[in-house]
Amino acid sequence: MKLVSIKGTFFASFAIMLTLIGGLGLFTFSQLARITTLNHFTIAYALPGVAVAGRFHSKIDDIRVTEAEELLSGDFLSNISADLFIASTEKLMLSELKVARKSADTPEKSRILETLAAKAARYFRADDEFSGALRAGRIGDAKKLYTGELGDTYTQLCNLID
Repeated sequence: MKLVSIKGTFFASFAIMLTLIGGLGLFTFSQLARITTLNHFTIAYALPGVAVAGRFHSKIDDIRVTEAEELLSGDFLSNISADLFIASTEKLMLSELKVARKSADTPEKSRILETLAAKAARYFRADDEFSGALRAGRIGDAKKLYTGELGDTYTQLCNLID
């Protein structure tokens, strides 16, 4: 009793293999569409926020180092250039915050960015007091601000960014 010929078995095996390859191709294509959607989301929403956070963190670190150098130098001319650097960096940071607010895609991120903006404003006010104390020759007050309010606010800003 002959059930199936070799030729029929070969064609059946080939048909099953073609069906499996076609199914795998369709599955791959559907997953590729999903990856494209995820990639678009990452490029449009996630990466700009990460880039802004990195630049913001870098700038706040630059300001903190400049304040330390300003405190240690005692040179009036270098303090003026440090104040100019800090003022221009503050403007850049505020523009970065505006970009970050546009890229916030959840209420939680918006809340964090609002808190970050408030803390940054507090830090900038404390920095103005710090610079005023240095210009007035009140080194003790400047050191207290640097290790006190400026240091605390700096830590809070870094924690929010991270």
